[in-house]
Amino acid sequence: MKFNLIPFFFLGYNNLSANAFSLSPQTPNYSSISSSLKQTSVSSQETDVFFEAIECAKNGLCDIEKMDGLAAKLEGVDECKFEEGEEACDKEIQDRLDIAGILRLRIELKLRVKYLKSGDNLFESDVNEEHLLDERKKFKAALKENRDKASAGSDLGLW
Repeated sequence: MKFNLIPFFFLGYNNLSANAFSLSPQTPNYSSISSSLKQTSVSSQETDVFFEAIECAKNGLCDIEKMDGLAAKLEGVDECKFEEGEEACDKEIQDRLDIAGILRLRIELKLRVKYLKSGDNLFESDVNEEHLLDERKKFKAALKENRDKASAGSDLGLW
């Protein structure tokens, strides 16, 4: 494996000194951080609900009732909670409704898979039955072929 090493003077570190790498703790300027944060009209409880809805939409690990409740809460919010301005507000609402839609789709998928696994799906039971018959026919044919080889005196037919 070949590494391309770039000398320090190419990176602008030609005047390195022991003082350049101070380990003294620096206190962050929290006033600049808090002033850059936008004030929103959302409570911490709402944020928790929104966060949980996003996580459930992403991974689908929530149960059906939980996803239904979260989707209903997202659909029940009429105004913008985070964005300002008409275009950004419209996008926030559309994105929130998209997440609710994903939750609804996950609910539908879970219900359909549950039905499929229940044995009540006629198509699934017909296919399984036919597949089982096909496998039996293949096994019987292979067994007959093996017996024919054995009766013909060939050692190749033995299992």
